[in-house]
Amino acid sequence: MQTIDLEKLDYRAIHQQLSRVYELPTEEQKTTRAALQRAYTEKMQEALRQFIGSERFVQMGRPFQRFLYTEGVAFLAKETRSYWLLDMIASYYPKYRGEPFLSAHLKAQDGAGQFSLKVDEKVIARQRIPFTDFPMTEIELWVAENELKGYTILLPSEY
Repeated sequence: MQTIDLEKLDYRAIHQQLSRVYELPTEEQKTTRAALQRAYTEKMQEALRQFIGSERFVQMGRPFQRFLYTEGVAFLAKETRSYWLLDMIASYYPKYRGEPFLSAHLKAQDGAGQFSLKVDEKVIARQRIPFTDFPMTEIELWVAENELKGYTILLPSEY
C-alpha cells in the first residue's frame, strides 16, 4: 500500500482507505488499520465538536420508539455507518430503566470491539463484539432520560 499523508485527508477519505485495508497481508493490515483508525478518530472528533445542543431529534423505530437521538448522533451514525450502535444502546433498556443518566462506551481495535454501559462510573452492562468495522478507536455517547418518559442518546458536547 502506498504511503498516505493522513493530515491532508478528511475523515471520509480516511474511511475509504480503511475499507481497503483488508486487501493487505495480515500484519500490514493490523498496523495500517491502527494508524488509519487513530487518524479517523481525530478527524471525526474534530467534526463532532461542532455539535453543541440540538434543535431537532430523530425518533428510533420499533421496538425502540421510546428513544430519540440528536443531530450530532445522527451525523455520527451516518458517517460511521453505525446505526447498530444506537440499537445496541437501546436494547439494554431493561438494565437501566429508571436511571436518569448513563454513558455508553465503544472501543474498537483490530476489527473487534468492547461495548459498555455505565451508571455513575459503575459498569452495568458489557458486551464483547467479535467483529466490527467501526472506524473510530473509541466513542462515548450519553443517554439521558427525557421529558417524554423515554431516553435521548446524545454526544457529550450536546448536553
